[in-house]
Amino acid sequence: MPDSATLAAILALVTGSIGLFLGLPIFLDRIKERRRLKRQQAVRDIIRRRGVATRADMTRDGVRDADAARAINELHESGEIIPSVAGEEALWKLRTHDHQTETRLA
Repeated sequence: MPDSATLAAILALVTGSIGLFLGLPIFLDRIKERRRLKRQQAVRDIIRRRGVATRADMTRDGVRDADAARAINELHESGEIIPSVAGEEALWKLRTHDHQTETRLA
């Protein structure tokens, strides 16, 4: 029969394993969400600063090309940015709402 120290170690191992099993997916989701927000905020900042921006402008300002593409897709799907096509490459701009009176110059 195992002594109490061995039972405590086994109980601690089982409890830790359950905690890891349940907590790891939540932790990984939070990391993924934080990266998504950081990527989107970088693209928003560039568009706010420039008024309109292409994906090439975003990569020139320090956002990786893959991150810029993902952020553009995510923000376009949410309706936060819209394309302002002028030429071959789309210029992305923030969607202006009726209550906003700011004008965005290219």
